[in-house]
Amino acid sequence: MTSPKITRSDEPRDVLEPTAHRATKGNLRLLLVDDNHEFVEQATQWLSAYQWIDIVGCAYSGQEALDEVTRLQPDLVLMDVAMPGMSGLETTRKLKQQLSGPRIVMLTLHDIPVYREEAQAAGADGFVSKPTLHTELLRTIDNLFPLLMWELTNQPR
Repeated sequence: MTSPKITRSDEPRDVLEPTAHRATKGNLRLLLVDDNHEFVEQATQWLSAYQWIDIVGCAYSGQEALDEVTRLQPDLVLMDVAMPGMSGLETTRKLKQQLSGPRIVMLTLHDIPVYREEAQAAGADGFVSKPTLHTELLRTIDNLFPLLMWELTNQPR
């Protein structure tokens, strides 16, 4: 079985505004994993504006991420590439060994080709650099969960 190709969508798309949401049923369950507490706080604040995203938890290490994925069963994990101890790449490898594991999008401050290659080899479903998180994450979610995004954009207002 080959790993999915990780690509960056360069084609323009409409970005969903935080007000485009739906009821609690069917929301995207998200786990945020990063050893930088300040980044976790800022990302949580930004993601909380999207009412269709349920941030079910945060983890600050690879081992904590493994435990939280088992406990919380998120649909999507945003995972930092570089963390002390078990890296995000190693954590992703372990999570992808599970039959019904979540989708995983790797996050990094440094968007360099070797990180993208390592993320793909680890089984990541997507890759977003932290500096472009606000513009790229929703496109990546759209690519990973097209039915959810279609439902969000085709709701009666």
